[in-house]
Amino acid sequence: MITIKLSNNELNIINQLIKESDTSIDFEIDQNIIIFKDVDSALIVDELIKDKLQIEGFSYDYSPNMIGRICEGLIDKFYEAIENS
Repeated sequence: MITIKLSNNELNIINQLIKESDTSIDFEIDQNIIIFKDVDSALIVDELIKDKLQIEGFSYDYSPNMIGRICEGLIDKFYEAIENS
């Protein structure tokens, strides 16, 4: 089981990604904590976040925009949580 504490903005992005995904992801959300039942589900969401960063996360001059900064923070949180699982 993998748990990650999220801010409201991070939670909004993850909810959007999971909703738009056609992949089965085994998770629960309790307040601002997302709980993945297995590592594979966390890895799937991690990849969705990385894809969103590449597509929407940078301004015209390639500096991270607000979505990019949120995604970068999520990538760091997921890396730490997955490595420690």
